[in-house]
Formats: sequence, C-alpha cells, structure tokens
Amino acid sequence: MSQIVALSFACGLKHAATIQIGNGNDQTKYEIGDGSQYPFHWISHRIEGDGGAGSKPDIADADFMHHLVDRIHMTMFRETLDCFAAYEMGDGSTLLDQGVVMWCNDLAAGRSHSYRNVPFILAGSAGGNLRTGQHIDARDTGDAEGDWVPHGQLFNTIANALGVTNEDGSPEIGR
Repeated sequence: MSQIVALSFACGLKHAATIQIGNGNDQTKYEIGDGSQYPFHWISHRIEGDGGAGSKPDIADADFMHHLVDRIHMTMFRETLDCFAAYEMGDGSTLLDQGVVMWCNDLAAGRSHSYRNVPFILAGSAGGNLRTGQHIDARDTGDAEGDWVPHGQLFNTIANALGVTNEDGSPEIGR
C-alpha cells in the first residue's frame, strides 16, 4: 500500500491518504515472543480478553510482546518513509521532503486504552515549513485543556504547513 500511495502522490493523483493497520480492538495475531499467538488487543490489555484488568488471566510478558508489535508497526512506517524518499522532485528534494507522513496509534496506554499522551511521529518537512528532529510536548503550547491537547491542533498545523487555506486565502485554523 505504501508504494501505491507514494506513486499516486508522485504522479499528483492524490494529495492525502490513510493507511490503517488494525483498529482499536485489533484482533490481529502476530507471531512474536515465545510463539504464542494472542490477538493484539488482548496483548494491549495484558490479559487474555478484551475486558478490564483482573477479569481474565494475565498474559506473561505482554508488555514485551506489545513492544515487539510496536517494532513491527515501526518497520512498516520506515518502509513507507523509504517509498516517499525514493521519489525525487524536480528541485532535487524528495517526495518525503515536500510532504508529511504521520504515524500514530489510536490509543496511548495499552492496558487502560487512554487517549491522553497519544504519540504522533511526523516525518517530512512540508517543503521546509516544519522543523524536523524535534520532540514536542503539545501540553507546553499553552493550549492544553487540563492534561491534553485536541488532536485537531496538530492536524491544523500540518494543513497550514502544506498550504491548505480557506477560500479567501487565509490559513485554515481549528474550530
């Protein structure tokens, strides 16, 4: 899918795409750890089931298994970045330089499935409009509501960096 998306961007056919691996209740069984195959959702809860803690037997080494699944997902992300970096633009930059590729998980904390502190990884500088190599705790932006920041702020930042504007040419901002 990454190759198809990168090709469609390079040809100018598409300008935005989403590739989803699993879902919030991901039942994918990965061959990881000691060879046991539990659905990823169970691993994320650290128990043999989809319910709350203590409702089913614990999965031994589930935190390590979760780490191994994260590594599989990061490998897929790297392969996507490689696809975007392979296309050279007319000015010598790459498709990755000109765009933004984002990885995120729909849940921040495995066991609780919290939506607080959801990690986002952005690659690409949107044609130089985003600084790369940064770690940003969005709670430090001054717009935090309690201990969290709406994801829309990040999405609006990306849209603005890529030149998305309102009909009058003004920057698109969150509502």
